[in-house]
Amino acid sequence: MDIKNFDSKRLLAKLEKCFSEPETEELARSSKFIQRKTSRLSGKSFLEMNVFDSSDGKERSLNDSCDWLEEHCGISMTKQSLDERYNTVYLY
Repeated sequence: MDIKNFDSKRLLAKLEKCFSEPETEELARSSKFIQRKTSRLSGKSFLEMNVFDSSDGKERSLNDSCDWLEEHCGISMTKQSLDERYNTVYLY
């Protein structure tokens, strides 16, 4: 795929059809990915970050991901907090 011709708005529209915001938030809460009502990170913003923060196909660091969240979603997180989201096992 040619990254220069990538249409992120079109992909976002398709994602929103598959994953509506209320459904994404309900899934994030039911899986205990989000546990607090005051959580800054939403299921939607986490999904968008993982889809759209491609860094031109290169591996990205936690710092890069935190910077993306700040720039695109206005969410300020430490890399340690984001790391916990990736590495915590949620037991049902």
